[in-house]
Amino acid sequence: MQRRQAYVQAIHRAAAPGAGLFILAFAQRQFGDGMPGPNGFTAEELRDTVATQWTVDEVRSATLYANDVQLAAGSAPGVEAQRDDKGRLMFPGFLLLAHKG
Repeated sequence: MQRRQAYVQAIHRAAAPGAGLFILAFAQRQFGDGMPGPNGFTAEELRDTVATQWTVDEVRSATLYANDVQLAAGSAPGVEAQRDDKGRLMFPGFLLLAHKG
């Protein structure tokens, strides 16, 4: 959580007054326990983390798309996700919109 705050603070320092911020983040636990990958957020965690520095305008559900990793033994272990009609992995997530006040 501390690294997340440092990231949000660094973006805020670098942003011009009135700047917009858009974050597309994975929802929590998309890669299984003990698997490599981002930790993800709940909608509340994402809003609360960003709201310490930014004015949050909206957090809404979103879908993140990814190409599958092909290993000699098949797909990456532990990744269970829906696929779109092109075979891309689909993961639930959130889109946050905020601005620098």
